[in-house]
Amino acid sequence: MKNNIHNEKFPGFPKEPATNYWPYPKALNGWWHTLSGSEQKVLDYVLRHTWGYSKTSDFISYRQLSNGIKTRAGKQIDCGCGIKHRKTLKTAIGGLVSKGFMEITQYAGSTTHFRLIFSGDNQVVQEMNTGGAKNEQVGGSKSEPTIKDITIKDIQYSNAGIAGGSLNLLIKLFEPINPSYKQLFKNKTQRAALERLIEEHGLEKVRDILGKLPSIVTRKYAPSITTPLQLEMKLGALLVYMQQERSKLPVVAKIR
Repeated sequence: MKNNIHNEKFPGFPKEPATNYWPYPKALNGWWHTLSGSEQKVLDYVLRHTWGYSKTSDFISYRQLSNGIKTRAGKQIDCGCGIKHRKTLKTAIGGLVSKGFMEITQYAGSTTHFRLIFSGDNQVVQEMNTGGAKNEQVGGSKSEPTIKDITIKDIQYSNAGIAGGSLNLLIKLFEPINPSYKQLFKNKTQRAALERLIEEHGLEKVRDILGKLPSIVTRKYAPSITTPLQLEMKLGALLVYMQQERSKLPVVAKIR
């Protein structure tokens, strides 16, 4: 028996539009004409799994974009954005990046980190990522992380805690420098270290530092950091090292 989500004919909208919805950014009004059909599909799917769950970024694989997401129990949450050809997906994503809607980071395998581009005050972004009280999730429940127990890159995660989704996202960034990074997801000591880092420095700064780690830790004299706890303990040394490396860069004179 097929899941209802696979029905070809749309069953119709619910009768209570005031409650049956997820947040959609009004900033897109007047910009749809700039998007191709494929770009619109990809953007809406990414927005559903980021903005729709009070997040500014998430890991989404090409397989999920094409075929959708399943729960740990095997329930089909959605069927993806409807684009089956990888080349078409890649073109659509590239178009969204070049037009300023999002930025992406490609990791080993098929996992891609999608991050929405924001303008103006970054405070809104901070509140969304840290579960700010002003932001409500789909259905109006507060502090509810992203979809629970969902397969991301064929790995099951269970998000818990106020910033569970954000913590899992940050832990995933350790993959390029820690082959055993999966062990960090359930390690309370490591998660607590990330929570303290976010509380003190903000999620965006921690995310940016983790994004730079793979290109830093392999350098000579760089601090050895492969876990959140090591990052917390060696953050000062890391920042000093990064500053020293920047000072070594040649100065490029501007031609007036």
